[in-house]
Amino acid sequence: MVDVVAGLRDAVERRGPEYEYEYAKVLGKYLAWSETHIEKLDPFRRIWLPQGERPGLSFDEGRERKRQHPQGW
Repeated sequence: MVDVVAGLRDAVERRGPEYEYEYAKVLGKYLAWSETHIEKLDPFRRIWLPQGERPGLSFDEGRERKRQHPQGW
């Protein structure tokens, strides 16, 4: 979908501002909407960082501790 929207955006921009047909305006609005949603839905564009303090153990140490204490003590 990203390639399709990018191709449509290029086609609209190549026609220039003097191209005043109504469907070009509607297509421009649709492309703006599509680009916004593509950006919002792309999981690689928004990476949620963990909240709170940084753990005192490394990842491997934490995994080993969970293995030794599965009940969480």
